[in-house]
Formats: sequence, structure tokens, C-alpha cells
Amino acid sequence: MSKIYNYTYDEYIKAQKDLTDFKYGRIVYVLKETIGEIYKHFAKDNILSILCHGTRSGEEQAHFKSYFNCYVMGSELSEKAKDTADTTIWDFNKVNDEWIGKFDLVYSNAFDHCITPSETISVWRDQLKSDGRLLIEWTDFQNGKGVTDGDPLNATEEEVTAWAEENGMFLEAEIMKKKCKHTGTVLVYRRK
Repeated sequence: MSKIYNYTYDEYIKAQKDLTDFKYGRIVYVLKETIGEIYKHFAKDNILSILCHGTRSGEEQAHFKSYFNCYVMGSELSEKAKDTADTTIWDFNKVNDEWIGKFDLVYSNAFDHCITPSETISVWRDQLKSDGRLLIEWTDFQNGKGVTDGDPLNATEEEVTAWAEENGMFLEAEIMKKKCKHTGTVLVYRRK
């Protein structure tokens, strides 16, 4: 059963910024081979724009750009990322009117950093073009470590999919099933 760390929104923002500031430029979650497998999955599609959420120091954008010849943007909450290429300082849980309906792919491996999972998926879904795909890199490993102020969401893969379904999406594919970092999977969602 999912668990969410209990704190105020201001406490959440501070904890996320503090964690990112600590990890910035030193700890990278994304693996280039995972992005390579995403590329293989979408190589025949006409991908023109990608948005990555929770990108810290911008490695996701760099990896996507090394495979896809398209526009790639990232969001990061920490001000440390203000000079990071292709990055906007933004709380990924919140609507950014400039991003609505703009992206072929929206990717994140930081979904465990949200405190409003169904609402966050709704925000990310709305950033997609009508035929776009939401990609959440998820591992049940995130379930076993307990919730903290830095990683406030514990959930199973099935619960993540249930939140996507609540938001009018379905699980279209699983990329690298149980082969991503911490035996994770890239869950690919599409509008029904």
C-alpha cells in the first residue's frame, strides 16, 4: 500500500531543495543505457520534443540529446540548476501553462519525490501532445526503503499504473522490465 511522507508543502519544497543541493553534480540516478533503450523503443516515431522532470544537474537532457535529434527540456526545483543547460527551475507537481500539450515524451525517474501522485500524473499527462507518451522509470525498490522527507512516496508499480488509469491513461509498454537501476522498469503510458 502506498505511503506519503506527512509534511506541509513548504517543508516538502525545503526538503527537496536540500536533497538536490546535497546530490547536485555528485549523484546521478539516470543511466545512459536506459535512455538508449527508450530511444530504441521510439526510434521509428517522429519525436520532436521531450520534457524530463526532476533532472538535478541535467544528465537526463544530455542523454536524451545524445540519442534523439529533438528539443529536450528539463525541470528542476533547486536553484543550483539555474545555470544548467536546457533546465527550467520549476516544481514538477505544478502546472506550467507554457508546457501544456507541447511534448511527445514526458520522462521522469523522480516520481518518488512527489507528494500528490494522481495530481502530478495529471499535470504530466496534460504536458503531452494528444498522441504523446508519459514515461515513468519506477522500481519497487523505492517501496522497501520507507518514506523520508527526501523520498516522500512509496508505491508499487501497480499503484503507479492505477494513478495513471485514474487520469485516463493506460499502460502501453514496459521498457527494460526489471532491468533498469534497482531492477526498475520504464512504464510507458498513453491516453485512452
